[in-house]
Amino acid sequence: MNATTPAHILVCPVCDASLILDLDSQPRSCRCPQGHSFDVARQGYINLLLAQHKRSRAPGDSADMVIARRQFLAQGFYQPISDAFNQFVVASLPANADQLADVGCGEGYYSDRLLRELNNAGHAVNLYGVDISRDAVRQACQRNRDIYWLVASGGRLPLHNGQLDALVSLFTPVMPEGWRKTLKSGGSALLVTSGADHLIELRQHLYSEVRNQVFDPIPQLEQGGFHCQQQHPFTCKIHIPQAALGDLLTMTPHGWRASAEARDRVLSLPGLDVTLDVNFYHFVNQFSCAADVRRQ
Repeated sequence: MNATTPAHILVCPVCDASLILDLDSQPRSCRCPQGHSFDVARQGYINLLLAQHKRSRAPGDSADMVIARRQFLAQGFYQPISDAFNQFVVASLPANADQLADVGCGEGYYSDRLLRELNNAGHAVNLYGVDISRDAVRQACQRNRDIYWLVASGGRLPLHNGQLDALVSLFTPVMPEGWRKTLKSGGSALLVTSGADHLIELRQHLYSEVRNQVFDPIPQLEQGGFHCQQQHPFTCKIHIPQAALGDLLTMTPHGWRASAEARDRVLSLPGLDVTLDVNFYHFVNQFSCAADVRRQ
């Protein structure tokens, strides 16, 4: 968070008034006209998640999961997904799009690479990285200081209604009500979801019965006021060396779903060739919301 932060787009999670960045306070903070104040952490993020909106003391990914994911992604194993999705986003955005959010940004790997790709393509954008995990956002701040990192719920985005041109969401639950309010009418929700064969080889080693249940976001989002404009599958094969298998397990739900015996079996493998199988979606917001309508 810096002096050029477009704080006018941020809203107070207590009263929904606009937040104003106070550069003269120590520590720096965002304040609303009602006097509610939120400090800018020394790492550069703002925590706008109220205690009553938490379902646990430390919601979201744990520190161990965040560190494992950072180490795994740093080795480029999921770069094919990132590269393909970035191209999908660039092709989907109108030329004048300048306000974007990454909902469920995690430790910032995809956010950072997306902003760089957008800049290379000539898109000058403000990108807000939002995650409910404070541990994840702290790590994200180390990646890119040009992204506005926020600790907040993806279902209650602390952004004024109708201000976003687009949002992206990778491997996170869909939240149509909160998304449609913050997106402009005609704005885009660009998603990545897992396909039936995503990490199938890993799952075959972990479970005696592999369930190929695929999440289809279309019914939920179309019921919530979105239209699915495009769906694009993407698949490829990668090799994961033995040294990275532990991070892969820790960063996914398989790390706690699978038995200890199954996890040990995977960790003893010399390496593993796995399938990356995902789907890209482009949804268009058909909901019109006046900027001064209060969020529920």
